[in-house]
Amino acid sequence: MDGETRVAVVSIEVAGGEFGVGWLYRDEPDAPGDSGWRVFSGAEDEAFVEEPSNFVEIPLGELVRLDPAVETVLAAEVGSCWEWDEAAQGFRPVRDFDPGR
Repeated sequence: MDGETRVAVVSIEVAGGEFGVGWLYRDEPDAPGDSGWRVFSGAEDEAFVEEPSNFVEIPLGELVRLDPAVETVLAAEVGSCWEWDEAAQGFRPVRDFDPGR
């Protein structure tokens, strides 16, 4: 599957264009077509994140159109996590991320 058919689970803040991508991580895919990417603006609080309706699935190609810098990390392996570094104007790896497993 390519970037137009594989999907990411994305915060509605990012999917709606309200915010850029602040951080993202790659988990094991949940279903066929799922890329495993989980994408956030970084402004979401715990209550927001706990509400499933605050997230949508969008094709990876659409995610790249919303925030082109994301393309630089999409080939990263499952278990990787990235956050936006404003000073560097790019994503940097997060080494101490634990998705709660």
